[in-house]
Amino acid sequence: MTREIDGHLRCAAMISAADRLMSNGTVPADALVVERGLVAAMTHLNAYAIPQGIGEPEAFAAVKAERDRILASLLPAMIAEQARKCIEQI
Repeated sequence: MTREIDGHLRCAAMISAADRLMSNGTVPADALVVERGLVAAMTHLNAYAIPQGIGEPEAFAAVKAERDRILASLLPAMIAEQARKCIEQI
């Protein structure tokens, strides 16, 4: 797996983690994440999965596992900040 693909997986998971934190009220809602997060997350997910021939169930499982790792290891404010950067890349 290349760094670029790892970066796409991480970004998809980071956006998912930020969305989770906003949904449960841990961090305030961010208009950028609300308005563009889903499209950006799916773009990153596809950029990760398609070149490797990974199917949808496996790709979503990889994002979920990375999201859970991110939520357990990073501060909420850092997750929100990194998610914004990932969205802005798209």
